[in-house]
Amino acid sequence: MSDKPAKRSRRTSAPQCDCDCAKTVKNLEDHFKLLTDLVVTVSHKIDSLQEINNEMQSQLTAVFQALQNQKAEKDNFIESIADKQYDKVFTKPKFPINSAEEMEMIDKNIDMLDVENIASTMARLLQPHGVEKQLRNIFTDDFVMAHNLDGVHGKLAIRSYKNFCEVLIEAIKATGGADSAEDQLRRALQLQKKRVFKKRSCDLKKQKMSDSFSSDYF
Repeated sequence: MSDKPAKRSRRTSAPQCDCDCAKTVKNLEDHFKLLTDLVVTVSHKIDSLQEINNEMQSQLTAVFQALQNQKAEKDNFIESIADKQYDKVFTKPKFPINSAEEMEMIDKNIDMLDVENIASTMARLLQPHGVEKQLRNIFTDDFVMAHNLDGVHGKLAIRSYKNFCEVLIEAIKATGGADSAEDQLRRALQLQKKRVFKKRSCDLKKQKMSDSFSSDYF
């Protein structure tokens, strides 16, 4: 009988290997579960943050709208105060009227003024020769050149200043005349423009003569 120990079979390590594999699988499963739980947690937090963001966005929109409304109310209040302050200082029109801006102010505030007094003042300014020769006392040349009665040919319409125009028509009626007050006013505007064109033509001729004289003798 031999004294050598019997050789162990290699198959005796198989149970140990199976045990290690099972542990590895178990560890992987545990890690996978942890990762899955982490993903779910992060997803929930993202959803929560999205809800918070939506709520904050809604609140910011409401605040912005409220600020806009307050600004609009403030602007309207300031404008109303400015109008009231202007109304207090506006007393009566100064003739002759020089610009559309002046006319707009007069037309806007004429109801607060003594309309009869304004009409009588304009009637006096149109005397003694009537509106066709005295319209310059009511409107400057610059105003007349920028306007006509109906606003045709690219001009501003005197008729659009409804309140003032009514008072002016009454003033023209008070001065008499064979034609209607409106026809007299229309003709007066045309005549004043002709006088302006004539004056400009004369001034241009004088300037040319002056330039010619200067070139000949100097």
